[in-house]
Amino acid sequence: MLVLHFQFFNNGKMYDIKTGMMELTSEQAVVLCGDDACQWVDYSAPGNIMYGCLSGLAGMPQNISWLAGGIRESLDNKSINWEYRESVFDRPEDKAAVDFGYQLARDNPDGLTIEKFKSALSVDVLNSLQPPTSYPSSVPLPQQSTYPPGYFLNPAP
Repeated sequence: MLVLHFQFFNNGKMYDIKTGMMELTSEQAVVLCGDDACQWVDYSAPGNIMYGCLSGLAGMPQNISWLAGGIRESLDNKSINWEYRESVFDRPEDKAAVDFGYQLARDNPDGLTIEKFKSALSVDVLNSLQPPTSYPSSVPLPQQSTYPPGYFLNPAP
């Protein structure tokens, strides 16, 4: 099951949207907006949310996703992150994004809309996500995406 997970979400795989987002964001920050607030977050937050949501909808046990995230984090850093042991060796903010994705999957088994996503993306959830390495000078405001749905997906192998 873990191997199947890596075949879809590992670096450069079909559902690895983080790589493309990182390449387009000079400050490695993106804006996420809920109904009550917008916030700058690390470019990886949307990918981690999607990872949790798609994994949950596919029936992947949440603890397997936590383990996969910890393995990926350790491989990316070329060492085990002992300081992250409480969050299965993944950054706590990354695990929070994955957990939010799983919650979205549980609450929306028949599909997720932008409206449902924004309603669920509370200030508490925004505050639990990984902050960017630097904050852009502009205020985080809602904006129309210039990227069509699926833009950051990688072609299927």
